[in-house]
Amino acid sequence: MELENIYELMDKFRNSGLAKLELRQADLLIKMEMPKKTETVSEGSPVAPVHADRSQVPVSAEKTAPLMTEKDSFIRSPIVGTFYAAPEESAEPYVKAGEKVRKGAVVCIVEAMKMMNEIKAPCDCVIEEVCAANATPVGFEDPLFRIREL
Repeated sequence: MELENIYELMDKFRNSGLAKLELRQADLLIKMEMPKKTETVSEGSPVAPVHADRSQVPVSAEKTAPLMTEKDSFIRSPIVGTFYAAPEESAEPYVKAGEKVRKGAVVCIVEAMKMMNEIKAPCDCVIEEVCAANATPVGFEDPLFRIREL
């Protein structure tokens, strides 16, 4: 399955009203799950990422979800992949907590299927918190940054 087909599937899933989707095709397994609208996340609760996995073995990484309130805005991962805060290992991160960012500025990279996808700020904002750890798996719609719009 081509990456463009996966993006198209993600868009259709997002607009379908379905809560979960699992697709198996040859040696490819794609799982998608929409976040619950009234989900309560307490500090220390493990959250397993939704994932696309070629070996059909679930990702076993766990992470702690940031505390969220109704007023919080987030930059969320549009795809399943690996979060990278900087363009390369020895480089400075694209953004840090407390930093002002202009709409369209690259804030991180999410690698999916060997493709580096630049994630850009949707608006002028301040990065309040970096929610994902560098070089860790992220799922579809996982919060990457908590932001305050300007």
